[in-house]
Amino acid sequence: MSGRVKQADGITPIASAAVYGYSLNSRWYTVAYTNSDGYYESIALQGPFIVSAHAPGFALEYYNDRTSSITADALNVTANSDMPNINFFLGAPAPISGTVFAEDGTTPIESTSIEAVEVMSGQVLGSAATDSSGVYVLDSLPTGSYRLRAYRYGWVWEYYDGHYDAVASTLVEASADAITPNIDFTLTSGVFITGTAGLEGHSNSTWKLPLTVTFTREDGGELPTHYTLYTSLHGVFSLYALPPGEYRIRAKQIHTLANAVTVTLHAGDNIVDLGTLREGDANNDNVVNISDFSLLAAAFGREFWHPEFDARADFNDDNIVNIADFSLLATNFGQVGAP
Repeated sequence: MSGRVKQADGITPIASAAVYGYSLNSRWYTVAYTNSDGYYESIALQGPFIVSAHAPGFALEYYNDRTSSITADALNVTANSDMPNINFFLGAPAPISGTVFAEDGTTPIESTSIEAVEVMSGQVLGSAATDSSGVYVLDSLPTGSYRLRAYRYGWVWEYYDGHYDAVASTLVEASADAITPNIDFTLTSGVFITGTAGLEGHSNSTWKLPLTVTFTREDGGELPTHYTLYTSLHGVFSLYALPPGEYRIRAKQIHTLANAVTVTLHAGDNIVDLGTLREGDANNDNVVNISDFSLLAAAFGREFWHPEFDARADFNDDNIVNIADFSLLATNFGQVGAP
């Protein structure tokens, strides 16, 4: 694969531009750099792939005159073939700048990551980090509409302007005509949670399974609410960067009834105990009833290798459906989990 990278006038070459090829079938990629004539030559990836060109002071571009990988023209190279004239004509960028502050509105936060998500494609088209003054500049964006987000360890992830929910965020219009300034963020110190949850019929020293944990702010404020968290081998999970406040926290494993607690979370470290999750909900509807018994009965006596084995009825996760699983279901028969 070869071609040239030039300025938008179609004449002036751009030296030292980086041309990336990304495979659509794997994580492999290639990169080549242009010479003083704007020419590059690269080992093309076999199969479908997309190509982009990057150069300081110019807008990112995907082939063929596209602004994102979603809309880029895919290329296809077979073994022992060449693909010339994969050319780029880079235009002026649409820069965005701003400052990131702490809660007091004056203290800058260094090393905060800023990402610009293009509204149309949902793709991150640019990123930058703040300097010691909390200032960032996104200097390679194409003209377009963006949702900007800021994040740094220990602080709450935030979208512009003061939102935690991307949909509620204020759009930023970037134009190549001039820099879009003063897109500032004021971040909140985050909540760090260490949570514990037990699974009925399991040893807390042996299980490590996903929990669906839902956080709901009692004041009705914005929050990304659903997380799938894995516990450690001791039934412990952790989460950071939530805003402080009063929360209802609900946890459910795929074949347990849900538990819920209401707690006030403060900036810094918090410990939350979600109790023991009761087993027996084979169909995952948060009720243990005859439907769950039917699933268990159909798989009773089957081990994991058997075609009729049903992991939904293996309540203690020991790879066999037997009397131990029946006992767990019977203990909780007729019970309902937290809504």
